[in-house]
Amino acid sequence: MYLRRKSRSGWVQSTIIGQSPAIRRVLEQVQQVAATDSTASAAGRNSAPGKELLATHLHEQSARRGRVMARVNCAAIPSTLIESELFGREKGAFTGALVRQIGRFEVADRSTIFPR
Repeated sequence: MYLRRKSRSGWVQSTIIGQSPAIRRVLEQVQQVAATDSTASAAGRNSAPGKELLATHLHEQSARRGRVMARVNCAAIPSTLIESELFGREKGAFTGALVRQIGRFEVADRSTIFPR
């Protein structure tokens, strides 16, 4: 279901434009990290959309690009459901759990997860 929603939502490839030395330096670092199988974290003071664009660009440049990039809006998930959303749940685990559901970490297995 998650993959179907994302494919219909029209996510397009990232396009980062800019000519400043700072942007060029960041894009060079993205290329270096994308060539590895390392964990990366995008941090900064503001601009969540900027971090998401950078994370998307990194994902698309990496060997993981053929797999889904799971984006998780943590603020939109109620605290009572965060565990089952991230790690999944089994049918009957709690009242209302009518079917087995895989978590976002399982969706992003061998791929990318971006919490925002």
